[in-house]
Amino acid sequence: MEKNQDEASKFAKRAAEAGNSTAMISLASSYAAGSDGMKKENAMSIMWLQRGAEVGDQPHAVALVAQMYLTGDSVEKDEARSFEYLKKTADQGYAADQAGVGIF
Repeated sequence: MEKNQDEASKFAKRAAEAGNSTAMISLASSYAAGSDGMKKENAMSIMWLQRGAEVGDQPHAVALVAQMYLTGDSVEKDEARSFEYLKKTADQGYAADQAGVGIF
């Protein structure tokens, strides 16, 4: 079973490195939990989550990064940066994020 997890992790990492945002979010989750053959590493989790958010087609990732910057959870608190991330998905029409931008 461990060999299969290692292989799956390699494929996910290759896909993420090739720009697949779903794979980026998956890697972020694996690093955050220390699962799927990955060591628990917050810095790697944050890096992949931010990369996935930058692609822009994973609104939940963008919202998570915005929340992290708003609260200072695992990153330096930066409300302006939080707003930038939140505005990305609000501009794409996501109602919850539009409401969040309105609250700012």
